[in-house]
Amino acid sequence: MRADLEIIQEWIPAGSRVLDLGCGNGELLAWLAEHKQVFGYGLEIDADNIAQCVSKGVNVIEQNLDKGLGNFASNSFDVVVMTQSLQALHYPDKVLAEMLRVGKTCIITFPNFGHWHCRWYLTTKGRMPVSDFLPYTWFNTPNIHFCTFEDFENLCHNQGAKVMDRLAVDRDHRHGWASRIWPNLLALLFIALCLSLPALAERKQTFGDLDVHYIAFNSGFLQPDIAAASGLVRSKTQGVVNISVLKAGKASSASVSGEVKDLVGRSHPLTFKQVNEGAAIYYLAQFPFTQREMLRFTIT
Repeated sequence: MRADLEIIQEWIPAGSRVLDLGCGNGELLAWLAEHKQVFGYGLEIDADNIAQCVSKGVNVIEQNLDKGLGNFASNSFDVVVMTQSLQALHYPDKVLAEMLRVGKTCIITFPNFGHWHCRWYLTTKGRMPVSDFLPYTWFNTPNIHFCTFEDFENLCHNQGAKVMDRLAVDRDHRHGWASRIWPNLLALLFIALCLSLPALAERKQTFGDLDVHYIAFNSGFLQPDIAAASGLVRSKTQGVVNISVLKAGKASSASVSGEVKDLVGRSHPLTFKQVNEGAAIYYLAQFPFTQREMLRFTIT
């Protein structure tokens, strides 16, 4: 399986309903169906790719993404995936809005036009970059809306969405410390996990000069290395509370505790693990309830 798809599959919980936009030859959906018992649909417009999807037993629909996803109901999929297609869309903002409507979470990958090689090529040659990763010339490229990760984050913010996790990977799909510190400069490809803010049940509390932001989501969407380092379980039957503590707008260390309670009065204490990623500091705690709309969090 393609290297970026290997990374993506780790973010998709077993048994999920998945919609793959621009699914290509159906490689990802076929693998997920076999190894994770995922039920999915793919959207594709290339006839050869559609034929390969059918041969793999993948449910595929011939559909232009720029026409929207009006044939799918809101929240009808657990995960909506779009790999390396964002830059080829005529209306990427509208497609992202539709992804957030149809799916509970979205996984998007796209090439980073802010990579140092693109900057160097433009500066030294004065022409649009051409490389192994971006092999087309400006007049025949299918890629019409290049962006950087900063651009993408701004788009998500404007769409009322939040980037919950991201990987900035190099040519060999490695995500080392350098690409984490300088993603816009060193990442060749971005992989982003996005959720609509209303679906996140985001809350804010103030304790003196500290602003505490907390979000609940399904633990199946935790990045595997973070889950392992924090001693948390990735499961559709478990939830996670993610807390950020800010002082004067900057990440701050704090002693965090709390409990979660459902409407029938069952409570569960929250034991938080601190996670440090560069300048970012946040706290994770797991709980056994999955109905976020029925939860009440108490943070101290």
